[in-house]
Amino acid sequence: MNPRSGAVSKPLLAALAILIVAAVGIWFFTRPRFDVQQTLTQLRTAVGQIENLEVDPAQQTLLAIQPLFPDDPSLQQNLAVNAVSRLRQLAGTIDNVSLDPEVVEAARQQFPAAVTETQQNIDSFAALAGENAVSAWLHSRLLQVQASQVDPSQATQLAAENVRFLTETLAEHPDWLALVGPLTTALDESSDDSLSQSVLPTLIAASEANPRNLYAVMQAINVAVKQRDPAATGLLQRSKQLAEPLVPETSTIAASLGMEPLDVADRVIQAIADDDWQQAGLYANYWINLHKGTAAYRTDLRLATPHELDFLSFDLSRRLGAQWAAADRETAPPIPIRFDIQSVIETAGTAAKQVAWVDFDLDGTAELAVLDEDGLSILQREDDRWQRIATATVPADSQRFVVADLFLVDSSDRNRLRKSRVQTTEVSDARRANQHDTFRSFVLSGPAGVTVLQANPEATDPQQRLRGSEKPTNLEAISGVTASIACDIDADGDIDLVFGTETEGVQIWINRGNMTFFPVAAHSQLPPLDNPAIDFAFVDFDRDLDLDLLTVLRDGTVGVLENVLHLQFRWQPKDWQSGDGGVATRIAVGDIDGNVSWDPIIAAGDGLQVVFSETSDIGVWKEIGRAKSPLAGAQFVTSEFNNDAWLDLVAWNEAGFAIDSLGFDGVTTSLGEFAIESGAAIRDVSPGDWDGDGRIDLAVASDDGVWIASNTTQGTGNYLRASFKGIDDNASGRVNHYAIGSVLELRYGPYYRAQVITEPISHFGMGTESEAITLRAILPNGVTQSVVQPAANQILYEQQTLKGSCPYLYSWDGEKFAFVTDCLWAAPLGLQVAPGKVVPDRPWEYLKVDGRFVQPRDGFYELRITEELWELAYFDHLQLTAIDHPADVEIFTNEKVGPPSIAEHKIHALDQDCIQPVRSAVDSSGDDVTKQLKRADEDYVQGFREQYCQGLCVPHWIELDLADIDPAAERLSLVLTGWIFPTDTTLNIQIAQNPDLASVVYPVLEVPDGEGGWQTAIPYIGFPGGKTKTIVVDITGKLNPDDRRVRIRTSAQIYWDQAVVAVDPPDVETRQYPLKLQSASLGFHGYSTQLPRQSTQPHRYDYENVATAPKWPPLSGTLTQYGDVLAKLTTWDDDMVVMAAGDEMRLRFPVPDAPIPAGWKRDFVLHCVGWDKDADLHTLAGQTTGPLPFRAMSAYPPPITQVGEAEAAQQRNAATQTRSQRYREFWQRPAVPGL
Repeated sequence: MNPRSGAVSKPLLAALAILIVAAVGIWFFTRPRFDVQQTLTQLRTAVGQIENLEVDPAQQTLLAIQPLFPDDPSLQQNLAVNAVSRLRQLAGTIDNVSLDPEVVEAARQQFPAAVTETQQNIDSFAALAGENAVSAWLHSRLLQVQASQVDPSQATQLAAENVRFLTETLAEHPDWLALVGPLTTALDESSDDSLSQSVLPTLIAASEANPRNLYAVMQAINVAVKQRDPAATGLLQRSKQLAEPLVPETSTIAASLGMEPLDVADRVIQAIADDDWQQAGLYANYWINLHKGTAAYRTDLRLATPHELDFLSFDLSRRLGAQWAAADRETAPPIPIRFDIQSVIETAGTAAKQVAWVDFDLDGTAELAVLDEDGLSILQREDDRWQRIATATVPADSQRFVVADLFLVDSSDRNRLRKSRVQTTEVSDARRANQHDTFRSFVLSGPAGVTVLQANPEATDPQQRLRGSEKPTNLEAISGVTASIACDIDADGDIDLVFGTETEGVQIWINRGNMTFFPVAAHSQLPPLDNPAIDFAFVDFDRDLDLDLLTVLRDGTVGVLENVLHLQFRWQPKDWQSGDGGVATRIAVGDIDGNVSWDPIIAAGDGLQVVFSETSDIGVWKEIGRAKSPLAGAQFVTSEFNNDAWLDLVAWNEAGFAIDSLGFDGVTTSLGEFAIESGAAIRDVSPGDWDGDGRIDLAVASDDGVWIASNTTQGTGNYLRASFKGIDDNASGRVNHYAIGSVLELRYGPYYRAQVITEPISHFGMGTESEAITLRAILPNGVTQSVVQPAANQILYEQQTLKGSCPYLYSWDGEKFAFVTDCLWAAPLGLQVAPGKVVPDRPWEYLKVDGRFVQPRDGFYELRITEELWELAYFDHLQLTAIDHPADVEIFTNEKVGPPSIAEHKIHALDQDCIQPVRSAVDSSGDDVTKQLKRADEDYVQGFREQYCQGLCVPHWIELDLADIDPAAERLSLVLTGWIFPTDTTLNIQIAQNPDLASVVYPVLEVPDGEGGWQTAIPYIGFPGGKTKTIVVDITGKLNPDDRRVRIRTSAQIYWDQAVVAVDPPDVETRQYPLKLQSASLGFHGYSTQLPRQSTQPHRYDYENVATAPKWPPLSGTLTQYGDVLAKLTTWDDDMVVMAAGDEMRLRFPVPDAPIPAGWKRDFVLHCVGWDKDADLHTLAGQTTGPLPFRAMSAYPPPITQVGEAEAAQQRNAATQTRSQRYREFWQRPAVPGL
């Protein structure tokens, strides 16, 4: 072939070259100049402003950047998103009747121009980006907001236009899931049934294109049944497959129909077959509503009904970040890593399968756990040598092990192996108090199955320091194990186990808390049985606070085993691998670019792939980019070896190791290579700081024994290490001992780093920073705690702090708003005492408020009710009554937690003559507590000596001798003052799972049986709800006249302050003044500081000393808007105030005209009607504001037979329930990109 054929002439090429050079030169000297880092920071600032709904500053920031990127779709997309957000804000202002009329009118005047500007921004974005789901969604939202501000006829026309637009668009792109929700909403708003016929094929196609979305198929079912289309049958069959994992959650709701959940769908299918469309419509409605409260449905609904903030674009940020990272690597290359590699002589010549650093004896230094052909050994460094201090023979084919504390989170289990509390001068008191004392177990697995070994380092015989379980664990049934991981997958406070197996797929085994386990695959959608899992990583992937499992299957499939709560899981395979990436072999997770979203890190073939993500809201994780880098082998581990704040990876192959730094753009930079001398095959690598110098070392398992690679890198940065421990090694029981699964967020300088706790100590490199701003832990139960300004180069040993329950009541006492008590204790929503068994609620209460707390202020009595914990409060009615009475008379309400039969409202007015002390009192240990119980002085009796977990104790009692009381008295009452520290749903589930634990026994009144024993006189007397309260118990006729002792027996965590007897109380004159609520407003308060307390005293708070930063993770759903709420509280009518953490109601009541008579005093009774819902992960519907409770509700969540009433309550509050908790207020994104 002639090499010159077809070539362009050289003169022409030269001319073209000159023109190109000239053009480039002109562009170079005339283009807008910008600093990459500064522009990137501006861009991230603008995104933060949009997320915080600061729409005007955001627009100004974006427009300032736009000249640098006039044709960039990413920038224009964010302008369009911000414009839609601004338009919605204006519409919200116009509709808010509580605002000043001038503010509303100003918004109304701005609205038409804002519509035009929004449309222009959307059109500009569509012109740059082409047809896409985002521009279609934004256009649909524009039509919807327009429709909200016109007359009804125009609104109906706009809704119909929206339906046609979305139907056409979704028909062409059925995979655009984000349009399904807007389409069904617009269809409802159009009021045009004829449109449903044209919409149905589109919805069916969309549900098929998104086959794992339960919401999409349910919406198609709804329309198909209304259209009497037989296609509904196939949709119902598909929906049953998706609903199968939710059966444990939906069974309670379906029980009101006398049916199992899946049978409801079968009833619809049968009705269609019988051509009974009326019956089909009824049960289809039941079928859809049955699932609306489930976590899975809410997640799928959220994906199909996005918020505009979900569409913020980070493409330009990523491109600028890549430029910055590349420049940064050139100007400040990472510190090369150096290792001193030595063989562990004691293991030489033996093929090691796995190695791990463990603090076996809990002395604060690391030992080596080694699995080899001889078994499991623990080696300790002594006199410059590694010596075996514990050995155990295990099945020969054991291939791996995990280390975990498998015991119930409990400080009183006598079977639990714990470290002796020996005092030593080598450890500070503070560090000793916060170090763990629970020995971890070893779970070994392989083809033959699973073996559990308990650690007992204090045994004298090395062969007894690792011992098998004394009873079957039920794990003996497992075989063919291919992978294993330990984490608290069911969020009940103890560690569970997950295995990949050859023929039985992924197996999830739940810890009962007594070293036995049970499987939970019955209703879950798990990966295929014939495709074993080979690697796991746990993380709360979608930020809904339960742990999910990132999983690699043997054929290279990568996916997420999504946790949908209540022991239910859904397998979600992901397309995360590049086409030429080879088969995935390992997965890890990290927030590589520091944007508060988890990024999967995948080894596939000879490459490493980082999948960058953005999480815009609870459950809304989306991929925003990928980065591919070479990798030395199919396996890797991560840590920070030079403490420069960038994540490092060590990968290996037959030639040795390569260590790389992983930049925030996902690009790796080599930090060095090394090899072990023998050249033996590498089986496993474990990072850890074994010598305590702040530099991460490596332990290497090879076919020629174990090698230690000691990190000798010079010039490493500062570091911080953190270790979390439970209260009294977690007597609370809500979080596993080592806080495994928690998220740690470190903010220092301008930087942000996040990790998941997978080991007892977590390590952060800090570069040149000498002090952090905060270290925040988000514990597996949702509780957060922060350490402010921790210094670098240390280990922080932190105890976990835990959450409480119920709204707080404060009152103006003449000087300040003083803490009084807590409210709504008898009305918990969704509180399970066992799976599927819910505590009934009693939505009314009458709380005594002592007059010393209530003094006039500007002519009114002022109260504050705050919500400061991780929960929701629903207040429907409030009434304050002033009660005047003689000063020598004490009044009490009949307030106690219990059914109406024992808590019927009554005022007990007791004068001093009728109140008599008990002759003597002893507790369950025989200690004399007479003096403590004589008066209410906060010197509380703790009757129990041991507790299993928070709220559940060894049965205990107070025994009261009433020998001085006449048993023939006409009226006898025990007056008991105390408080309770309760269990919660998580603890109840934990207790129910453990056959060795009995459920909580609430106070029982016992009397002597005459034969040396005791018999029940009253099986349930109620108990004081929450903080200190007084209950009055009628014991008339209950005493044994021959032995007038009584016992108050319970296993609840109750502390008693006073016990006296009221004998034949006389009728006492009192004067009651109902006080009509004069004003009520809802606003922000924050989080009051806890006051100092003794361990037996209840928690109290300082109203004036407030933190304003979000303390709890956000909950989904809507809350009552801030402002005047008086009308909602005047009557019990299902028009209620819905409030969440940080909110408060400010209440004013008039002072009675009548003065207090001489020699009298005034107390008060606050009548509350409402409910409280803990956000505990095991509370039914606990993570969302809905469904709303209502007066006629027979159970919660409302049964399927009360769907209409539930919808009516929702509709009644819709106009004012428009506020929501902002995701970004809690999960704050740093302004500096990638840091």
